[in-house]
Amino acid sequence: MHKLADFILNQRGALLAFAAVVTALAVAGERRLKFDEDPRNIIRSDDPEYARLEEIEATFGTDDRDCYVVIHASEVFSDPVCVGLAKVCAALRGVEGVEVVQSLLDVVDYRSLPPTPLVPPAGSDASAYEKGRNAARTHPLVAGHLMSADGKTTLVVVGLGESASRIETIRDVVARIESALSSVSAEVPFTMQLTGVPALRAEVFYAMRDDQKTFTLVGVALGLGMAVFLFRRPTEIVIVGAASVLGALWTLGAMGWAGEKTNVINVITPTLILVIGFEDAIHVMLHIQRARAEGMSPREAARSAVARVGGACFMAALTTSIGFGSLVAAEAPLIRRLGVSCAVGAFLALGAVLLIVPIVAGGVAGKMISLERSRAMTSAFERFFDRRLGPVLERPGRVVAVGAALTVLSVLLCTRLRPDNAWEQSVPSDSRTFAAWKAINDAFGGAQTVFGVVTWPEGHALDSPEVLSVIGAAEACFHNDEATQYPLSVLSLARLTPIGASDAPAAVRLLRLAPAPVQALLARFISEPKRTALVTGRIRDTGERAAPLEGRLAGLRAAFSELSELHPGFTFHLTGAPAVADRSLRAMIGDLAASLASAAVIIFAVMALSFRSLRLGVISVLPNVLPLSLVGAALVIAGESLQIITVIVFSICLGLGVDNTIHLVNRFRSEAEADGDIPAAVRRSIRAVGWAIVTATLVLITGFAGIVLSRIPSLRMFGALSCVALLASIGSSLVLLPALLMLYARAPKRAAAAKAAVQVPLH
Repeated sequence: MHKLADFILNQRGALLAFAAVVTALAVAGERRLKFDEDPRNIIRSDDPEYARLEEIEATFGTDDRDCYVVIHASEVFSDPVCVGLAKVCAALRGVEGVEVVQSLLDVVDYRSLPPTPLVPPAGSDASAYEKGRNAARTHPLVAGHLMSADGKTTLVVVGLGESASRIETIRDVVARIESALSSVSAEVPFTMQLTGVPALRAEVFYAMRDDQKTFTLVGVALGLGMAVFLFRRPTEIVIVGAASVLGALWTLGAMGWAGEKTNVINVITPTLILVIGFEDAIHVMLHIQRARAEGMSPREAARSAVARVGGACFMAALTTSIGFGSLVAAEAPLIRRLGVSCAVGAFLALGAVLLIVPIVAGGVAGKMISLERSRAMTSAFERFFDRRLGPVLERPGRVVAVGAALTVLSVLLCTRLRPDNAWEQSVPSDSRTFAAWKAINDAFGGAQTVFGVVTWPEGHALDSPEVLSVIGAAEACFHNDEATQYPLSVLSLARLTPIGASDAPAAVRLLRLAPAPVQALLARFISEPKRTALVTGRIRDTGERAAPLEGRLAGLRAAFSELSELHPGFTFHLTGAPAVADRSLRAMIGDLAASLASAAVIIFAVMALSFRSLRLGVISVLPNVLPLSLVGAALVIAGESLQIITVIVFSICLGLGVDNTIHLVNRFRSEAEADGDIPAAVRRSIRAVGWAIVTATLVLITGFAGIVLSRIPSLRMFGALSCVALLASIGSSLVLLPALLMLYARAPKRAAAAKAAVQVPLH
């Protein structure tokens, strides 16, 4: 690192010009960054299940563009409510961007001749509405789909046009829908809520985007506040702040030039890179302060910082990148790209720090660095060490025993962790849209839909008794399964014909001659060219903690497997967005856990090679496992469960937490080589870098603390868990690691030989 230090300080002008060019390119790249408006990217994966779902939705359509107006009344089938419903539908049809509006008013009962509307004309008496209510309760397209079982809640389906494919467009259309509902709310005798996949996604995306601005501003503010506390003078604050901000900017610029988009996962990247850069800058600046206090010139102090701290910072960046890089093993492209962005960003942050801090502090600005503040803070930490930590380390065996026991207990608690995919964790806590979604979930037996896909063999026609009998068997599986409610299939439509289910083949042939609206409904369940039928059923979004979706669907999968054996040539498959999302998210969590284990092994192998000591590599394991196990234990104690964002915490905090170990062990090796006195070397190491470890970790905590302000529960949990892990890493690094070094570290051979030579008596 001495050659690097000389190069940086000898080429100050050229390197500052290089930094200016890179910054200009980064600004241009940052302007290219767009928000990813395809929310499906979060579950998109290379899994064949996802490809199959896309094919099914391309064939039969999807509800991705359907919003719902949830109407709560004392009795839906009454004249005032139905008159009000007509006003609501009329207002909605006038909204720009709305393509289809469907409600009870559009339902025609074809079971009698002539076909009659389900809702009687306005002004009809109570008996007419009673007749309509009874018919609705037995109508397969109404019961559990447009009207709740108690007859007090109804839905208006608002289909958005194809132009509403972008989040920004969806937000504008949703705003116009809300305005239309507000305009008639005083004229109707019921309450209304708006929800649906488009409305939820727009709300989540804009909450995330607003959160990103909040994270950055709060992170910068807290970081500057910490810098003011540490340095007091503006010189150090500007140097440290500029270096860390440049690292984050360079990362955003690289993402922009690489064609990356901001999304609900990588929204945390700028904050992460900002605090990583701040941590490195703190280590370098504190060393410069200490060197200046010892009498070095600004240039000599800057050179010493790069030579003595630069290697540890590089190792820290490498291990941090490995922690982030472990995400590359994930099945989801979104997670893989997050890992790459953060891994590259860690090195860009280090590059910005090693360029800016030594060059600026090694010049005229270095003469304005506060020496008194450095002496005061270092002296205060040394007094704390002497009074608090020193006595603890007099009994290293007890410290290690307590640390090991705490780790084992925490790991045992971690075995109780379970995954959770509930929508509730991904939407703002104060979301009215999600409140309406939960209302559908409660009133209609579920807000999500699963698909049973039945494919019949060549040579068979849809209206053959065998094909319809098999479809009926698949529908019966949905009826008999407790997890699904209100199944629909082509047979549901057949039951609405005057022929009814008594002669299903004839009823299906009649459906082919029905009006266009019925044909459109038929296309949602049948694709004769692909010889495929769809059976749908509602399923509750209960969250994994209540009942894992995979477990709830196990019975239905088993029933479909039995049908496959009973009907050779037919294929049966269960899919749908909730099922595929559950599978994808479970796979992501499993991949992340496996990659985390791999990253841990690689990190400690790299550390052992870097320190040229397998013993030191092994010693480093326990102090870094303990903080992660405490995070898992905290999740269990808090009654929380594993989500993608919380699993990412483990990967990130592994990479960040190892930094403290690297800085302390790196200094320990240097001190131990001096005289071979292990306990004394440990104490000198803590005195030399302990304060830097504390301050750098506190800087990281302040950065993550800003994320706790998020409106999204999962992001709040991410910020809180990161703070817990980093706080635990301070204790591990300054108490458990030193105790392990005292017990198990060995003096370097050169130091041992020198010490032995000194002890040989002279004759």
